Amino acid sequence: MEVTKMHSNRRLFWGVVCIALTIFTHSASARQELTESKVKKLVTDAYIWGFAIVENYKGIYFYGGIDENSPVYTPFNTVKHMSMFYDHTVTTVVSGNNDTFYSNGILDLRAEPIVFHVPEVEDDRYYTFQLTSMTTDNFGYIGSRSTGTKEGYYAITGPSFTEKLPEYIKQIKSPSEFVCVIGRTAVYNKEDAKTVMDIQKKYKLIPLSKLHPEYNPKPVPEIEWPKYSPDILNTTSFFEYLNWLLQFHQFGNEEQD
Repeated sequence: MEVTKMHSNRRLFWGVVCIALTIFTHSASARQELTESKVKKLVTDAYIWGFAIVENYKGIYFYGGIDENSPVYTPFNTVKHMSMFYDHTVTTVVSGNNDTFYSNGILDLRAEPIVFHVPEVEDDRYYTFQLTSMTTDNFGYIGSRSTGTKEGYYAITGPSFTEKLPEYIKQIKSPSEFVCVIGRTAVYNKEDAKTVMDIQKKYKLIPLSKLHPEYNPKPVPEIEWPKYSPDILNTTSFFEYLNWLLQFHQFGNEEQD
């Protein structure tokens, strides 16, 4: 998808005016009452509403299976583990924990569910995997506080998945086709680091069809990913990206059964 860059504030304003006007085409009375201040308010509200979705794309682009030149690149449907103690010199995240080791990944659920296998974690050690939708809402957790410390299998399913899962697999429904996974496992001190790294190696992401071949992945088209740039947030490209990203999220499907 080609995304045109527009750096002029004037062009930005009139571009979003045109977008706002199309919303009102269903009503002649609404068009008559539309003023410049109302257009500005409408555009501002739309920008604020969609900001998290567009900004989240930055995470998918650099942390997911898109930009292979990114230093934090991780292929889709895999989890990358880190074993470092954060301090004030680390700026990749805001106020990173120095008492947990992080894990991260991006799930692509379009073809099939991805099953998260976690081992039994002894000594009541704290761990959690936070599941975040494309709107940056946390729709589920897997971890010691939410699902316990026993071994378990959890299928993260996309909004279009309707099949029945094997009984031993717990379903966690996602409203998005792409999901951000952020894991944290407690580490008590430097001597404890190897124990935590051994636990991290046992966390597995497995496509459902690999566990159960009777489940056939759906054919999905290859995506022509638009390049991410910070300029997106300051041009009408913001609305182009937002409109494109909305196809991967099902609104009204945020709550779990």
